[in-house]
Amino acid sequence: MPVVVGIDLGSTTSKAVVLDEHARVLGRGLTNTRSNYDVAAEVARREALDDARFALLRPELERSLGARAEAVIAELRVGWVVSRSVDRLRTLGDSVAALASPNRSAPPGTSS
Repeated sequence: MPVVVGIDLGSTTSKAVVLDEHARVLGRGLTNTRSNYDVAAEVARREALDDARFALLRPELERSLGARAEAVIAELRVGWVVSRSVDRLRTLGDSVAALASPNRSAPPGTSS
C-alpha cells in the first residue's frame, strides 16, 4: 500500500502523519524536538508508521476477536515498544563497547 509521510518540525514539538493513497490519515506521531531536528523527525516518523500499522491491524482483530481486540492491541503495542527499546539498547551497548575498545583508533583530527 503506498503511503506518504508528512513531518512538521517545530521548535518545541515535532509531528508526523501517515496518509494513504486517498489522503486518509492512517497514523500520527508526536515527539519533543529537543533541539535535534534529525532525531525528532525520525522519532515522529517512526511513531506515525507504528500507529498506522496498528490502525491497519485493528479492523481485522476486531472481526476476529470481538470485544477482546482492544486488550490484544494494547498487549501488542507494549510488546512492540519493548522490542524496539531492546533493539535500541543493544545498538547503544555496541556503540559504547566500540568506543571503549582499546583497539579503537582515534577520531580523525585528534591524536591518540
